[in-house]
Amino acid sequence: MWQWAYQRQPDSVLAASNYAGALLSYGRLEQARIVAERLFKEHPHGTAAINLGKIQLLTGNLALAEKYFEMAGSFPLVRNGRAKRLAGLATVSLKRGDYGKAEKYLNEALAINPNAKYATMYLAYALYLQGKEDEARRYIQENNSGIGKYPFRELDYIFKDRKFIELMRTPSPAIGVTSPD
Repeated sequence: MWQWAYQRQPDSVLAASNYAGALLSYGRLEQARIVAERLFKEHPHGTAAINLGKIQLLTGNLALAEKYFEMAGSFPLVRNGRAKRLAGLATVSLKRGDYGKAEKYLNEALAINPNAKYATMYLAYALYLQGKEDEARRYIQENNSGIGKYPFRELDYIFKDRKFIELMRTPSPAIGVTSPD
């Protein structure tokens, strides 16, 4: 649908932003980059910067990804856009091994949008990477984020961590329950 809208109105910010996002979701990074760069050049705004940040994340350019996510903060963003920007910065931090900083960004993102699926998954992963396995498991199970239900490529590296996936599928120990022994 967004491809159709973009073909008919290539100057529409809404059509271009959503088309770039759809291309990203399907892993068509080069096409997404072309659309997002054109949009950002002609109509610089936060969503275009976030899409460009995601593209750079997926191609491994963390410095440029961080630059685009930071840049997105200088534009007015809707609530979900602010949460996506923070989740993007958190992902850069996760990939750099700064799990505490990632946790901070993710808590900020979830304060803005408690339903942010990416932020939920990333926060559980950041907790897990910090050795807080029980907290990560409880968090993800309480928030029902649905591991494995999201085809988005941004999460691919998390889903490759089999130990994490197995841990998240294991029921949490009950809190406050004592053994009858």
